[in-house]
Parts: sequence; structure tokens; C-alpha cells
Amino acid sequence: MINSEFMKTYIFACFFFIHKHIHFYFIAFFRKLEKEKKLLNSLESKEKEKTKHLLNVQKAILKSKGEKVYDEKSLKNRKKNILKKKEKSRKRWNNKNDE
Repeated sequence: MINSEFMKTYIFACFFFIHKHIHFYFIAFFRKLEKEKKLLNSLESKEKEKTKHLLNVQKAILKSKGEKVYDEKSLKNRKKNILKKKEKSRKRWNNKNDE
């Protein structure tokens, strides 16, 4: 039989590892959106329209390949939900350790 303390620690480590990778994944999307914003802000109106169109085409191609493409609003909501889950799991973990 496997030690229950070991299993708790193992499950927590796996959970932490998965959340860490998800967090880095979304940070990459945020950085990409920030670069797009900077690029669009630095351009003039005609160039801005062309660039927006090219970015939309690029996102459509990614969607057609089956990859997820996030906009700024959905990324913020997603990040907020992940932080809520992390905080909830930390509280549960602390309660288990206190008992």
C-alpha cells in the first residue's frame, strides 16, 4: 500500500507542475498581444489597417489548424480563473497541513 502522505505530496507536485506550465503558456500569449499593440500604435492609419488585416488572417489560419487563439479579454478572464484555482488549492493544502 502506498503511503497516503506520499500520495498527497505527489498529487500536489503534479498539480503545481501543470499550473506552472499553463501560467507560462498564457504569459506567452500576453506578450504576443502586447507586441501586436505596440506595432499597431506605431503605425499610420493605412499601414495599421493592412497590419490588422494580416494579423486577423494569421489568427484565422491558426484557428483553422485547431490551435487556440485568445484575445485580450479572454486571456485576462482565463488568468483570473487560474489564479482563483491556485489560491483555492493553496488554502486546501494549508488546511490539510494544519490538521
